Amino acid sequence: MLSLSTSLISLPSDLSFEERVRRILDGDIPGLVLGQELGRREIPSWVQEARGAGHSITALEVPSSNSETTGSSNPSSFPDLFATDESERQLAAGSCLEAISCAQQHEISIVIVSNRSSESCQQNRQQNMVLEQFQARKNRISGDPEDPENARWLQKLQQQQQSELNQLWRANAPHPKRQQQKQDALLRTLDAVLEEATRRQVRIGLRETADLEGLPHRSDYQQIAREFEGAPLGLVADPAAALALSRLTGKESSDPVPDPQQLIGVVLRDCLGARTDQVVGTGDLDLELEFGQLAADLLRILEAPGETGADEIQLLGQFCRDRGIDGDPPPEPGEPFPIIGAK
Repeated sequence: MLSLSTSLISLPSDLSFEERVRRILDGDIPGLVLGQELGRREIPSWVQEARGAGHSITALEVPSSNSETTGSSNPSSFPDLFATDESERQLAAGSCLEAISCAQQHEISIVIVSNRSSESCQQNRQQNMVLEQFQARKNRISGDPEDPENARWLQKLQQQQQSELNQLWRANAPHPKRQQQKQDALLRTLDAVLEEATRRQVRIGLRETADLEGLPHRSDYQQIAREFEGAPLGLVADPAAALALSRLTGKESSDPVPDPQQLIGVVLRDCLGARTDQVVGTGDLDLELEFGQLAADLLRILEAPGETGADEIQLLGQFCRDRGIDGDPPPEPGEPFPIIGAK
């Protein structure tokens, strides 16, 4: 089911609760994913309002640790299930266990965990600056890119860009031993989390990350899947994050998505360079390749940046519908489209 995430909807702080809810629900997306920026005390009200308006709550993201007090999300405060510090890891596990309990209470079947490393933020910024600088230089090459002279310049710039990114990656790449320690810590934490999820019949979705030192990356997930085969665990694929991560490490394309059987959802957003805050359809992703061939019943999470209005959300929903990336087949030629707001 196509579901709208509240995570990246940055609403003015002076709006009342009712105005915030209406801004999102009036987007007419059938499902809703309660984002990590919502405090636990807010969740019951959101569930009541959304279901009262005929929307389904398809997933709950584990709240960030500061959302109770500030109402905002900060990547450095996300639950860090792979922390090598035991007390920090236990705190993260506790947040997940509370979210699982909350999900069961409100009959929400999926809990999504986002693992982002604050340590890699500066590294990501350095690599992203290189990409942006070279993109600006490429944009200054006017004329037909197929022209031999222009093509030579573009190829030279591409080689220089890859060389600089590779140098940064060699300087900033996490030490393999340290990364394995973090992966082992994640496995230990998931053991307890999945035991509780199994008991409460809630599925856990690990969202892939674009952070250099975050977890899981696509290449890491295979080990996790083998370790917990049969557990209520799946990957929330984020093609924009996968492409951005590849570009930060000097590659032009991302690894293929893991076995579709391991997927629990996919994030509908786009990537431009290494920026992942793009509305789906406005970046570099091949939408048909990344989203069109997935199982129809897979959770599709639509994310929209900034102060996206209800009308814009409606248009995004229609965009996904027209291209068959909302989980339903594209409309047949000549099939009339429903008029939004018509009775």
